[in-house]
Amino acid sequence: MENSIRYTSEHPTDFNGLLSLYESLGWNSLKLTVNELERMCKQSWYAIYVFD
Repeated sequence: MENSIRYTSEHPTDFNGLLSLYESLGWNSLKLTVNELERMCKQSWYAIYVFD
């Protein structure tokens, strides 16, 4: 079975999951709430989301 990595510019539908990932990896040094993280992603000029 081959693993694949998916790239997309569409923001996630579940920002709680994204916030959990950010916090577990120590990437939330700004202490963003889930609403602030969602706003940041949606208002970014361009973003790439990568997942498997």
